[in-house]
Amino acid sequence: YPPQSSSYPPQSGGGYPPSSGGYPPAGGSYPPPAGGSGGSGAPMIVPVPEEHVGAILGRGGSVISELQQYSGARLQLAQKGDYIPGTRTRALTITGTPSACQTAHYLVTQKLQEAAQREPGQRY
Repeated sequence: YPPQSSSYPPQSGGGYPPSSGGYPPAGGSYPPPAGGSGGSGAPMIVPVPEEHVGAILGRGGSVISELQQYSGARLQLAQKGDYIPGTRTRALTITGTPSACQTAHYLVTQKLQEAAQREPGQRY
């Protein structure tokens, strides 16, 4: 006792955590699979200075609609006058799958950078 044929302690592997199976718990998967129904990721908030709102909305909402179509995310800009406390900045909420949110965030950031480089008072 113990039997002579077993090798104890194990020479390789056998450490903790186990190298095969067991993680994640059965039935779950991590990270969550892409896709899903709309809002599977945590919402992203992007601050949009009041003077650059036009660059995100576009004439008649054309730019924000285009960004939503291209990215697959939902973009919702806070109402006029509904500012982040202590600022003249509105919150743009991005919801959707993680990859859609990431794409939308990148596109919004690009639009804001372009807007920041324009002459003050120049129309979008």
